Amino acid sequence: MAIRTINKHNLINLNINMNFRYNFSENSKADLLEFVKEAQKQKDNKYCDLEQYKLWKKMLPLDSNIEKALEVSKEVIEIMDSESFEELPDIKNTETLNDLVEENINNSIVVEDVTYAIKENLEKIKEVPKSVIRDIEDYPVDKLKGSLMLLSEELNFEDVVNLGNSLVRFNCSESVFSVYFQTLLSTKLRSEYSDKLHSLLFKIESYTNGVLANEISRVLLEEKEAASTRTPPSVWNHH
Repeated sequence: MAIRTINKHNLINLNINMNFRYNFSENSKADLLEFVKEAQKQKDNKYCDLEQYKLWKKMLPLDSNIEKALEVSKEVIEIMDSESFEELPDIKNTETLNDLVEENINNSIVVEDVTYAIKENLEKIKEVPKSVIRDIEDYPVDKLKGSLMLLSEELNFEDVVNLGNSLVRFNCSESVFSVYFQTLLSTKLRSEYSDKLHSLLFKIESYTNGVLANEISRVLLEEKEAASTRTPPSVWNHH
């Protein structure tokens, strides 16, 4: 089949003879709008053939609905709750936005991974191995707090005590003990108390100082006073 070159005059004649106007489907209008917006940017491009641009604009006139949409799209409407967004970072470009999104996803994955590892090991072997404890130690405090808060509703009393004993066994830092005490241990103190928990508190107290040690001492003293009314004092003498 012979292919005939269509030049400017052929196109004009084609338009006159057929008097056509394209009707695009609804599914294609969004893509067409994006194409037209991008094409319009090229009007000022020194490498763009302005005559060709005018020719194609004449030969392929836009649907009126698309023209209206194109005009509306030039206006940027910004709706923002100032209180909700006042702490958002100033995003200068798309790369910065992508980096922030990727960082948030990675942070979420890391928290979920450690949370899962702690829970699985406590369920299966009643302790947390050194490899997981090492990950816990490397955590920033805010991420560790998020991880343990996720566990606060899932771990029972025995699990919390076993986790504490694992932290003691591998000589964790005071910052780790502090987060553990605030997010897990203190919640169990309100609902249950036992010799195991009493022993764990003494161990943690020996590894810490300052605010956390004072808080644990206060808890132990309160429990000692409460216990003295229901058990013989000799139980506490060895402490």
